[in-house]
Amino acid sequence: MCFVLPINVIEPPKVNDKILVRELDLETEWKSYIDIHFTPNWGYGPDQEQKAFLKESIDEFRKFSKNGNALRFGAFLNDEIIAELGIYWDQGVLRFNNVGTHMNYRRLGACSTLVYEVSKSMLEKRDIKTLVMEADEDYHAAKIYESVGFSLKEKLYSVEWKSEKYQ
Repeated sequence: MCFVLPINVIEPPKVNDKILVRELDLETEWKSYIDIHFTPNWGYGPDQEQKAFLKESIDEFRKFSKNGNALRFGAFLNDEIIAELGIYWDQGVLRFNNVGTHMNYRRLGACSTLVYEVSKSMLEKRDIKTLVMEADEDYHAAKIYESVGFSLKEKLYSVEWKSEKYQ
């Protein structure tokens, strides 16, 4: 599902005031991306392949960041990165990328706080007219995004082919 926020950020009920949100330094804090987005026993192959995939993903994101149209933000609790997300923007539209909370820190409001603070900040600091977030229809993240003010705009469909090697 594709969620859109047309400039009306709402403070969600699960904001955690103990969490500090700030831009990540991708030269020194890139490994947090792998730590947060890694899922043991990933269904698409061995753990090492997933870590290699995540490393390639963050390397690609760093290229966008160096071009000046992408950033990653972290949610910090007691100086530890517990959640993070990326954003891309162009021509007044900002899209969120890979929002995630470390598996040991879920249900603390980290994602809600992070999405809320980044949304608010980007609308204030940049010439952004629309924020876009994508989430699976049956996944809990959709409710988090709606709590910040995002509303369903359209449904997206995809086809997945799974290799017999990993079944």
